[in-house]
This record gives sequence, C-alpha cells and structure tokens, in this order.
Amino acid sequence: MAAALLFNAMSANVAERAVELGTLQAAGLSRTTVTRIASTENLILALPVGLVTGTIVARWFMSRYQNLGYRWTLEMRTSTYFIVTGGLLLAALATQLPLRRAIHHIDIARIARIVRERSI
Repeated sequence: MAAALLFNAMSANVAERAVELGTLQAAGLSRTTVTRIASTENLILALPVGLVTGTIVARWFMSRYQNLGYRWTLEMRTSTYFIVTGGLLLAALATQLPLRRAIHHIDIARIARIVRERSI
C-alpha cells in the first residue's frame, strides 16, 4: 500500500511541477540532480508524515474496539518504527524508477516555449 501511495504522490508531484523541473534542467541542472531533488522532497514528506499519521490512526482504531467491556490499546515497540521506516524506504526505492523515467521524458524545448509564452 505504501508503494502505491508513494507512486501516486510522486507521479502527481512530477505532473504538477513539470514546468518547474524542466526549467531546472534548461538552467543547467542534470536530470540526475533534478530526480534527486524530487525524490528527496517526497521522502521528507512521506516518512515523518506517514509514521505520525499511521500511529495516530492505529491508536484511534484500537481505542474504538471494545469486546465484552475490554478496551484495546495500541502498544508498539521501538523496533516497529524502524521496521516500518525500512519498509517505506524500500517502497520509495521501488517507486523511483517511474519517477526517474517521467523526469527523463520531460521535453525541455516545450517547457522553454511555455515559459517564454507566460513571460510575454
């Protein structure tokens, strides 16, 4: 699920920011650097937000469950956070290939024409 969500977020990010990423390439940044910038931005958002939101939602779901008067609470070990972070990093690495392909297929000439038309 994490891979699907990361793929969706990264695809939307590249689609919305194609002009900006193309302008960076036209300004002289390599495609590898532009890919690294987009990947870092997505990971900075995905890891902390995903871990905090997942913990809050899991606690809420567990607090809502009652069985014969017994209330459940969420108890997690510290190692769970490390395992989940590792899983998220693996999912993020899996979604880097489509992101890299999308950035490499940005038409810099078309982007330059769009930027020039917007400046007029």
